[in-house]
Amino acid sequence: MAAFLTASLVLFLLGFSSKVVAEGQRNITAEPGDNVILTCRADENKDVIVVEWSRTDLESDQYVVVYRDKRFYPEGQSPSFRNRVDLLDVKNRDVSLVLKNVTTDDTGTYECRVVQGGNNRRKRSLLDTDPICIINLIVEAGQRNITAEPGDNVILTCRAAENKDVIVVEWSRTDLESDQYVLLYRDNKLNPGAQSLSFRNRVDLLDVKNRDVSLVLKNVTTDDTGRYECRVVQGGNNRRKRSILKTEPICTINLRVKQGNQDGGNKDGQKEDGGSCTGWIGGFIVLSIASILLGAVVVVLLCKRQRYSSPRSD
Repeated sequence: MAAFLTASLVLFLLGFSSKVVAEGQRNITAEPGDNVILTCRADENKDVIVVEWSRTDLESDQYVVVYRDKRFYPEGQSPSFRNRVDLLDVKNRDVSLVLKNVTTDDTGTYECRVVQGGNNRRKRSLLDTDPICIINLIVEAGQRNITAEPGDNVILTCRAAENKDVIVVEWSRTDLESDQYVLLYRDNKLNPGAQSLSFRNRVDLLDVKNRDVSLVLKNVTTDDTGRYECRVVQGGNNRRKRSILKTEPICTINLRVKQGNQDGGNKDGQKEDGGSCTGWIGGFIVLSIASILLGAVVVVLLCKRQRYSSPRSD
């Protein structure tokens, strides 16, 4: 019961739903911003002494997370994972990796190695044992859909990888000319050089210094409908600062701007020419009452006519 409560508490503290790799599965896909749990359990009835999660494409002296002597070791941890990883419930031999706020840079093959009580292996930071779990994680930008009305201000949400300075941000739209873009941020400022004229003085980045590269698009019109893509270059990448980046987008968003009430409906969602069931019933009741009143008037008039037309008796 204690183990169950501990695991539940960790999941609750993540702040939003996580994608979980079930036991026996070796592949998981996620979208940027997701919290991911790479499930892995050590042998039962043996205390866990060392846990190491690594990724096969990291440098040989770097790792994702290392737990040893009942604490985490930051030495040698890849900077991209600092303050973003945890183990689910190591005291109860659940050595699942919790990876928060994933980005496309987190794509890779993750391996978990452990040393448990009864093993005569040295407590090394880089274990030469075979991994007990191997999981392939793919983080790719899913296409999101946003609907707006003319005149709205719209934010196309997108975040870059943590712990890396943003050097270049490019927002483009797939139907624009190849040498035009929506917004380009470079050298710590916006560059209007090849920006499409329709976006000038209408776009901005939300908080690029904190790696929030969301696009702010002001006073949208129906002409802004289209598919928007965001590409970034961050510190540590050896890509040239081009005006048009050739990397894969980290976010893809479909924006549709349309006039409200295009279906001929009013603000209450009812069609102007259709009416509602309630209105029809109300009309029927009014008509019925009017018919009854009219009938009563006719009966009264007939009675009066009959009384005046009857012969008087002597």
